[in-house]
Amino acid sequence: MTDLKSARRSLQVTEKLSAMGELVSGVAHELNTPHRRARYAQLLMGGQMDARQRKSVERIFESALRCQKIVQNLLAFARRYPSEKRYLGLNASSRRRST
Repeated sequence: MTDLKSARRSLQVTEKLSAMGELVSGVAHELNTPHRRARYAQLLMGGQMDARQRKSVERIFESALRCQKIVQNLLAFARRYPSEKRYLGLNASSRRRST
């Protein structure tokens, strides 16, 4: 009986974590939209504008960067496994397919 209770608790925790991961992924997706504005702000900063306009564009850019950091943290939290960065050469990839 104890094993059954333990298994049920474990399943409940797993389901809650899965639901939380889906929620966090959805929030991260919604926050990613303002993050795209950083690219536009960067383009604007390269042009001519007065000091007041430049300050506004810089604030937009800084806010977008904060959103980007939040999205990265949320997605890292939502992943079941830590992200892994590694080199993947395209030539090596195509060789594996042809053999």
